Amino acid sequence: MLKNTLIIITFMCCLTTVASNTFKIHGIIHHANDSAYVEYSYMRWQDEQWFKVADTARIVNGIFEICGEADRLTMVTLYYSDLPAIHAFVEQGETTLHWDANDDWKYTQEGTNIDGDIKLYRHYMQDADSIFTIAQKDFLISLNNINKEIQAGPPAEKMDSISMAFRTLMKEREIQQQKNVRTLLDFIKSHSELRIAPLLVYELLGNESLNADEVFVVAEMVSRKAGNKPECKLMQDEIRRMKATYQPKVGQEPYDFTRKSLSGKEVKLSSFRGKKVVLLDFWASWCVPCIKSFSALKILHAKYADKGLEIIGVGCDRLFDNYKTAVDNNHLPWVNVLAKTDGEDLSEVYKAEAIPLYILIDKAGTIVSMTNEMTGKEEALVLKLLE
Repeated sequence: MLKNTLIIITFMCCLTTVASNTFKIHGIIHHANDSAYVEYSYMRWQDEQWFKVADTARIVNGIFEICGEADRLTMVTLYYSDLPAIHAFVEQGETTLHWDANDDWKYTQEGTNIDGDIKLYRHYMQDADSIFTIAQKDFLISLNNINKEIQAGPPAEKMDSISMAFRTLMKEREIQQQKNVRTLLDFIKSHSELRIAPLLVYELLGNESLNADEVFVVAEMVSRKAGNKPECKLMQDEIRRMKATYQPKVGQEPYDFTRKSLSGKEVKLSSFRGKKVVLLDFWASWCVPCIKSFSALKILHAKYADKGLEIIGVGCDRLFDNYKTAVDNNHLPWVNVLAKTDGEDLSEVYKAEAIPLYILIDKAGTIVSMTNEMTGKEEALVLKLLE
């Protein structure tokens, strides 16, 4: 029902331009089949929540038009045939998109208030996009050939070589995708002040080629530059949703984070992977059991710190002064970081509703234990992991 409603809105916008939030993309696409369709989608804020609008636009004499409503700078993702997706950026008014089905990566857009941002983005990404598009076409040809071989019913002894060819093909495609995504992330880092930056970050959220924490760090950088501009809301809401749905569990990777310790050293959880066993201690100055547990932790630290155990104290105090005073008064010898920063609160991410909370992570970067009490059993587990 929602999709039908949004399609009606899109159609009506092409007939009238009185709506204050109406946008229109006038698309000119070369070397495309007439009567074919361009698929498109974008996120729209309506009734205090985000909706995904998805529809198609028919190509007639090399022209297509997309109309819709957006109350803020919005990224529209477009697809034609098997080509990689491209992105247009829209606000109120009309913009023109030039696209070539033979040279998909060479698309250009004009007629917006941010033409300079878009040109910079396209110039930076053009080489990476061209390589990825060519690789995508080669991938589809190779995949089609493999499917033909399978449909022909090859002898059993040939299936191994076909399977190997398929795995190699998928691995090559994954490598090309990673390179393209990494180039986009580098662009955002270098141009975090651009208005389109939050929308590009949103595009990367959840991408399996990147560590989520790395994208979150870039998102914080973008948020600091953009302030409370409306185009940041989609990115920030999606990050909040991702963090809210994270559930720390034994057997899975911990949520990665980067913090500055009290000594001023940058601490990144994933940097210990393959090197050390890590014990996260969530505590607060007002938590009596937390303070009492420090003596046991100090013994653990004295025994195993030089054998590969890294203790990271995560202070859950709201006031920095209270946290720092407690660290100083209790002479805590391990790395100490504050849970809450402008961008996130680790006590919320890790669901530290009852503290102290101890999370033990092995050298492979997997959670092996979660407990509210440090006992002899936990020490034995630490010793085993260090062997």
